[in-house]
Amino acid sequence: MGTPSRIRTSKTTSTTSTPLRARRLSFAARMAAAAALITAALAAGSGVATASTPQAAPEVSPTQASTPGVLVTAPEVFGGFTDNLPFSNNVQVTKMLPVPTGTYTAFAKVTATTTSNIAEVMCRLHTTAAGDADESRLTLSSSTPTQTMSLQFNFVNNLNQTVVALTCQRNATANVTLSWMKIVAIRVADPSHLHNSPLV
Repeated sequence: MGTPSRIRTSKTTSTTSTPLRARRLSFAARMAAAAALITAALAAGSGVATASTPQAAPEVSPTQASTPGVLVTAPEVFGGFTDNLPFSNNVQVTKMLPVPTGTYTAFAKVTATTTSNIAEVMCRLHTTAAGDADESRLTLSSSTPTQTMSLQFNFVNNLNQTVVALTCQRNATANVTLSWMKIVAIRVADPSHLHNSPLV
């Protein structure tokens, strides 16, 4: 009887090579990146904000008013001054500020000084086209030789140009000097934004 032969069996282990695994991982990473880009593009197109595509708040123009559809233009300021204006031999002096067409609120200030025992000074802020005006009066004396007055009024100029004037008068026997005289006229963009009515 012969000797029985041995049957050898071999165990086969199925493994995946390292280069193939790297290729698969690389492909999966590319697919994930592509999906993220598509999601971001769709979100941006639909107006939905995502973490990767933040949306800034809409800018508001500084000239836009709180009322929708209303634009506001900045006011325009015209000013003039003179530092020393003696009456000399005149009982009345006038200084003028030319302004173009528009709707205005105007202000004026002047300081009066006397070397007399008593002096009366009256000033009027007006336009050369007549209309509304403002007046103020000072009484100067040896105890209060210097005082300051201020004036204000609103007006509409429909001409190509008009003049805002400050006219001051003194009593004939007084020696008076005006100083620090200023006129300022502010033109508003919309006439409906300037209101002037009697006090209640």
